[in-house]
Amino acid sequence: MAKVAIHWLEAVESTNDHALTLALEGAPDGTVVAAKAQSHGRGRHGRTWHSPTGNVYLSLIHRPEGAADKLAGLTLQVGVCVAERLEARGLSPRLKWPNDIMFGARKVGGILTELHFVDDGRPVVIVGLGLNVNTPRDGFPADIADIATSLQAELGAPLDSAAVTAELAEALVDGCRAFTRRGALDLAAFLSRCCTVGERVRIDPGAGVGTVTGVAEDGSLLVLFDGDNLPKPVRSGIVEHLR
Repeated sequence: MAKVAIHWLEAVESTNDHALTLALEGAPDGTVVAAKAQSHGRGRHGRTWHSPTGNVYLSLIHRPEGAADKLAGLTLQVGVCVAERLEARGLSPRLKWPNDIMFGARKVGGILTELHFVDDGRPVVIVGLGLNVNTPRDGFPADIADIATSLQAELGAPLDSAAVTAELAEALVDGCRAFTRRGALDLAAFLSRCCTVGERVRIDPGAGVGTVTGVAEDGSLLVLFDGDNLPKPVRSGIVEHLR
């Protein structure tokens, strides 16, 4: 288990942006930024992440060894490590491909992995995590009230958000180091927690509707699209579970 030094901030526009600034200034691998609140938190595809106080907002600087094309599956591996920490608290989260942490049909958190290149051309990855800890069930904006949850809502009691942040900072570091050590995703660990395999899904933008048949070794989602005879790999996109 990694011991992590965290740069604590009262508030920031985005922990991912702040971590990138530190990375460009030479901050080492394993540097973690955490904030009590974000004013411009974001998820994948530019979506806004609701970021009031009392929750987890943190970002890790990961300087991977080797080429950037070996990073497929890193987000999934980090998700596994986050899920393991929540399981240790008696919770049973599920992982929705590629980056969502779920309880049933409600999202409790998300991972945002962004690849950049420093001046010498080497890759640096900013791995961000937003997790709802102490937002009450009636505290979410109307547009996400029916699809969001928090650890407090699931457990029935508030938690020490700083302690949860420290635990999950270790999870991010452990996830990246495990991925580097293995050289690949721990696919079995991801599949045992994945709620997307077997589901009917719509893949946007424009890929279509089909049934998820599995996840490939490189982390790609395998989808048998309607009208096709064989599954196709999906490496990015917005995945909507169809009811």
